[in-house]
Amino acid sequence: MSATEPMTPAASLPAFRLGAKPAMAVLGFASGLPYAVFTGTIIAWFTAYDVDAKSIGVFSMSSLPYVFKFLWSPLLGAYSPPGAGRLRGVSRLRSWILVSLALITPVLFLLPNLDPTRSLGLVAFLSLIAIFASATQDIAIGGWRIRIAKDEAELNSLVSIEQFSYRTASFFGAAVAFVIAQNASWDAAWWAIAGLVGVCFALVFFVPDPAMDEAEDTETPIALGGSLSSAERRRFLLPVIAAWGLSLVLVFAFMFYNLNKEAVDAVIGREIIGVRDFTLNVGPVIVAACLLAPVLAAIGVIRRTGPSLGTQAPGQGVSDMLYRNLLEPFIDLVTRFRFALIPILFLTLFYRYADGVWGAFAYPFYLGAPENNGGLGHTLIEVAAASKTFGVLMTLAGVAVGGAMLKLIGQMPALVVGAVLAAATNLLYADLAVDARYTDAFIAFVHLDVLFPFINAVVNLLAADPVEIGPRLGRLMVVIAAENLAVGIASVVYVAYLSSLVNKAYAAVQYAILASLSLLVAVLGRGLLGELIDERGFAYVFVLTAVLGLLGVAGSVIEWVRRGRAAPRPD
Repeated sequence: MSATEPMTPAASLPAFRLGAKPAMAVLGFASGLPYAVFTGTIIAWFTAYDVDAKSIGVFSMSSLPYVFKFLWSPLLGAYSPPGAGRLRGVSRLRSWILVSLALITPVLFLLPNLDPTRSLGLVAFLSLIAIFASATQDIAIGGWRIRIAKDEAELNSLVSIEQFSYRTASFFGAAVAFVIAQNASWDAAWWAIAGLVGVCFALVFFVPDPAMDEAEDTETPIALGGSLSSAERRRFLLPVIAAWGLSLVLVFAFMFYNLNKEAVDAVIGREIIGVRDFTLNVGPVIVAACLLAPVLAAIGVIRRTGPSLGTQAPGQGVSDMLYRNLLEPFIDLVTRFRFALIPILFLTLFYRYADGVWGAFAYPFYLGAPENNGGLGHTLIEVAAASKTFGVLMTLAGVAVGGAMLKLIGQMPALVVGAVLAAATNLLYADLAVDARYTDAFIAFVHLDVLFPFINAVVNLLAADPVEIGPRLGRLMVVIAAENLAVGIASVVYVAYLSSLVNKAYAAVQYAILASLSLLVAVLGRGLLGELIDERGFAYVFVLTAVLGLLGVAGSVIEWVRRGRAAPRPD
């Protein structure tokens, strides 16, 4: 099917259709559940099977499609998935959602038949398929939401419904799954999750489409670089796509090699590359390629066009569509910020590093035995109550505090405070990993234990299974509260900062690219972090990540100074 050929109108389908709001609830749930499962719940499953921290860190690289999904997002509205032309009356975007769920569901049904200690490479391969499908589904759902809304008021309503449904799915994918796993088995938990995704897949057949399937317009004018020929624009674009694509290939190749290391090394007779060498030697090259390729291409376009940079021209085909969606946003950034883009990119690389890099090891830390790298040895139900119930409430509180800080002290001071808090809270986890001496002293000093019965009542009101909060679980909840407050604050002020950088004409892509940089660095560092956990324990790694978090603090201060100098001075 061509990019411009319209699909059959939705009116030709069976009469029954969900309304836009119930449909948004279904799609929000379908989006949130796979993300919660493949970035969190599956790690808890690995911990139950005593998978080592290094392997968990390497496996977490499989989440990179969520980071790079902006690369293929322009294609979804213009092209149907292969074979979807046979789905008459189903829009392209809904076809992508159906295909995505059709890939995710069988993966979830297959996982309980595998032993991650023996088949971790296969588990990673299946998970990567599901994560690519999940990231693709997220793009399609975003496009569906925008197109189905009749006006701005309805769009805002759909966004609220989607977020609520997404968070609800995250709760089911983690907290409820943990309760099932502890009270029944992990197999039962996987089947329950797969069944929920299967129900979502069935309900998508009743999701409405816009009146007609409007393809993305591949002939929207080129706004920056229109004086170049289509072939010249393609020459600037292709190295950027190659750099990003090759980076993904290198990461996934290393991931699969490392998770099947013994078998591969036995065949070739030697080690190809270790986790430490890959992280310290190849990782920086990947980050540099992902940054320098688009920046250098943007500089090349600016120099090649000169004063005619802003000349517009009609787009011609897929390459110009990708140029407009992937390279033009960088050309705009380089044009507007010039050398100031250097401290901006430094900040975006490291601002969320302190809390982002260790996220894959949260469940191994909470659930692992004390003799296993200094784990805390909590039960699944305790972790569900502390992290996925109470912790979520604290994150929401942090979001509220961050919003208030933006109003009271301004964006840049709030950005610095957020970076300091995100780094400092890692020291609280280091204390927990040793003997919790300082945490216990703080609880006793401010008499926080007086609040435990009240917190217990609130948590049990919301939790999937009741728990008893004593001193041991209480100290974990205090530290999680502090960290989630800090993460909530940092998230809000960082989003505000990134939003202040983007040009409205390229808002979605520029925001996605800048936000992905912090995640890229964090994900690439997790393999080495896991190896260090296996070698030196959690306490050492928490102190290390707190120290590395100072890079985000330094970047925030530098950017604050830069903005202060760039601000117009009063006469």
